[in-house]
Amino acid sequence: MRYTFAMKLSLTLLALSFAISPIFAQEPRITVAKDLDSSGLESIFVQEIKLWKTLQEDDFGAFKAYLLPNFLSVKETRQNRDQLIGSFKGCKFGDINLQNHMSRALEPDAIVISYQLHVEKICNKQKIIEDTNATTTWVRQKGDKWLAILHTETPIKPGS
Repeated sequence: MRYTFAMKLSLTLLALSFAISPIFAQEPRITVAKDLDSSGLESIFVQEIKLWKTLQEDDFGAFKAYLLPNFLSVKETRQNRDQLIGSFKGCKFGDINLQNHMSRALEPDAIVISYQLHVEKICNKQKIIEDTNATTTWVRQKGDKWLAILHTETPIKPGS
């Protein structure tokens, strides 16, 4: 069987795509509900997505910039902003999925957003998968900038 140049090129490109596809498959993703893009989503939810993206990018400075100095995280224990960021040492965040978000304005300068959260990460060579109900309270600062003041996570019981 004779192969034309076009056939050889097509086979080479096909083989190359199979060779590099696992590299791209391991790229961490943030998905929202059914992989919806952020068009039409509330700006505070888009900001919540960006907050999680900073963790995937190992940009703890950008993550910290989204949090007020008196920020508090409540999960298994209470942690202030610096303790929370320190708890990520040795961790690499993978896929993150946010679903079923709801938001409620407490007042013009305070909004609570809640959602189901799925996080995959590797901490100190151990794979960790967390499924929680998450809630973040955002407050508006001078200049229309929103910062998080409180974040809580409660594990989702299997079968719920």
